[in-house]
Amino acid sequence: MVRAGTADEATLLYQALINDASLQPATRQRVARALAEAGTRNVRPKGDLSGLGALLGYETQAQLLIECVRLAGQWKLVQFVPKIGDFAGREKEVALRQVAIGALRAIGQQPSLNALRSLTAEARPSAVRRDALPALAVHAPGEAFKAIPSVFAQIKTKQEAAAVWTNLFQVGGFSQRLAKEFPKGLSAEHLAAALQSARSLGRGGVALVKTIEPLTGLTAGPRDYSAEIAGMIDTIKKGADPADGEIQYRKNGCAICHAIGGAGGKLGPDLSSIGASAPLDYIIESVLNPAAKVKEGYHGFSFKMKDGSQMVGIPARENATELFIRPGPGVELAILKANIVSRDNIGSIMPAGLADGITGVSRRNFYAFLGEIGKPGPFDASKGNVARLWVFDDQPPGALAKSAVATPVYTLVNGQLTKEFNPGRLYATARFTAAAATTKPLLLTGVKAAWLDGKALDLKAGVSAASIPAGNHSLTVEVDGNAPYFKAQCDDASFLGD
Repeated sequence: MVRAGTADEATLLYQALINDASLQPATRQRVARALAEAGTRNVRPKGDLSGLGALLGYETQAQLLIECVRLAGQWKLVQFVPKIGDFAGREKEVALRQVAIGALRAIGQQPSLNALRSLTAEARPSAVRRDALPALAVHAPGEAFKAIPSVFAQIKTKQEAAAVWTNLFQVGGFSQRLAKEFPKGLSAEHLAAALQSARSLGRGGVALVKTIEPLTGLTAGPRDYSAEIAGMIDTIKKGADPADGEIQYRKNGCAICHAIGGAGGKLGPDLSSIGASAPLDYIIESVLNPAAKVKEGYHGFSFKMKDGSQMVGIPARENATELFIRPGPGVELAILKANIVSRDNIGSIMPAGLADGITGVSRRNFYAFLGEIGKPGPFDASKGNVARLWVFDDQPPGALAKSAVATPVYTLVNGQLTKEFNPGRLYATARFTAAAATTKPLLLTGVKAAWLDGKALDLKAGVSAASIPAGNHSLTVEVDGNAPYFKAQCDDASFLGD
């Protein structure tokens, strides 16, 4: 185990990181991660740290580069701001961009401020601008305030808008400014997203809610949830289409936070058996008013920090010095316990009204689908014999050409990935494990060709009868763009959902 508990240990690790040419890439990455972990405890190497600059050129080793950028931020190495600023402006390399922006935020000083100004300029891609805006709010709140309407004008979805608002509201002094004066020129959808994010802060967002709510026109008083629930149940009994409801579930982004059959986010409770284990009124109430009943282990907390900032998330784990929280889908953040001033249980971090955008018959179908998940039939997610997560790419296995960023996409519960959810890429990969050599065939629908662990499969009418050895495997397919959907199934395999 690689660990840096003291400054002397960190110094030894740092020297190995920059000087030991015999280190394998995976080991070098672990060393960099250990130094980054030590940095969260304010432990850093002694002496000159400029040798880190050479590692910022290791662009072929993506994860090592990310860890080194993180280190440059923690160690406040201002001389590397130009290089970090370049990484922060990369639209396609999401993880590197976000870590680089975090490094600029941590370094501060005039060079970082200049870089953040450039990153939020109108000529930049929307993804870059919205990631950089909260960092600019830390160091130049007045400039960030003026930039908000322009940045949000490029944001296309309510989910993206809500994520940016949440990050802005967590900048202590800036959130207080927004509570006193909110930017003008924002769309109704972006104001609704702001209100949603402010409400998710619990008591910490009361002042923001009071400011934003009148701007949205949503001041009609408390909702009568009991009447809504009873009315929806009565409507569903008259007839609903759960299959269409599943499409609404996907389009509304529910899979970002919730998993079904192992596929989906882990921020919220798993829904694999929700329809079989919970009555319909409970399910509907959980969507309309998530704060009414919060499942154990999913309570959100608002943490007030010594620097005036506010962090919101679900506690995941902790050690003697750190608390790890889940502030959003797919993210785990370490915060020093010594920097926490207070913590406030805010209940569910799922805001009320997330499904309000689903209207008419689609709304009825959406709840009908939730009520069927886990029951015998087309929405039974208990078996892992179908692929429910595919990662899309532009190139087949073994291709030398560089692809764009891989795109993960979840299928329907039955394993079908329909054309409307295909991001327009030609190839997709799923992973699975076989406990023993398979005797059942691999069944593929809607694909032109397939590769198992990089080797081409001999398909006959979409079937590969060859036995697959026990162990972990990857399956890559070339999608048939003319087929209504594609699907992979093997009854002797368990496909992985994350």
